[in-house]
Parts: sequence; C-alpha cells; structure tokens
Amino acid sequence: MISTPAELAAWLEQYSDDGWSTYTVSLAGNLLLAPRRQEHVGCAQGAPVLAAGEMLFEAEELEYVSNQSTGYCPRATSFPAVLHALKTAGLRTDKADFDARFEFRRCEGCGERAILKDGFTDCVSCGAELPDRWNFHRDEDPRS
Repeated sequence: MISTPAELAAWLEQYSDDGWSTYTVSLAGNLLLAPRRQEHVGCAQGAPVLAAGEMLFEAEELEYVSNQSTGYCPRATSFPAVLHALKTAGLRTDKADFDARFEFRRCEGCGERAILKDGFTDCVSCGAELPDRWNFHRDEDPRS
C-alpha cells in the first residue's frame, strides 16, 4: 500500500526500473502497486477493487493512468477512485494523463473477457463479434 510520497519513491526504486506499475485501488480506497508484469488480481491479493490498471511515474510524478486490466475489467468511471487514492497518498496528479480508457466485453460465443482496442470488435479466442455494449452483470466478478 502506498500512503505517502516517500513510500512511492521507495517502491519505485525497489520494484520499477522504468516507472511502470500495475495498480489497484482497494475497497477502502488505498492505492496498491505491483510490478507491471504482475496481474491485477495478485496486486489486490484476490480482493474486490474500486479500480485497476497501469500507471507510469516519471521522477515520482504521475504521468499516465489507464484502466487496462482484464483481471477486473474496470470501467473508465473508476478513475475518480484512482484520483482520490492518489490524493489521499499525497501524490501529485496535475500532469497525469487519464485519457487511456479501455472498454471491455464478454464474448457471447465463448465467454472470454475481451478488451476493445485498435478498432477490433471480434473475439481473439473464437472470432465471434463482440457485443456493442458492456455485458458484465453489475454484481458479477469479471474474474469468473
């Protein structure tokens, strides 16, 4: 858990050689970081989250935030929770780019979770056309 700028600096020095990290925001609003190669579900220790994705820090200042997590498939509407967690930890967010907003769909052909990007709307697993709207149930855990 990152709760101060000093904790972020120590974490980046130990775990991130390029400034990238995997992040989640716990239900309590805490910012959790893991090396970029770690899965979001591992970062959150399997717990439900308010937000998940990737972050890029340059000299301990946040540069980039996404909601790219196929483990949790968060909507871009999760960004206010990210912003709150960052501010609670005393981290600067004024330069942060929150423009990387990904959309997720569950393939109705094979059930696979899919991320929509680069204009592709077909499931990479079975080739079926993906639905044109979010199709996870409100109380459904996308990890299932």
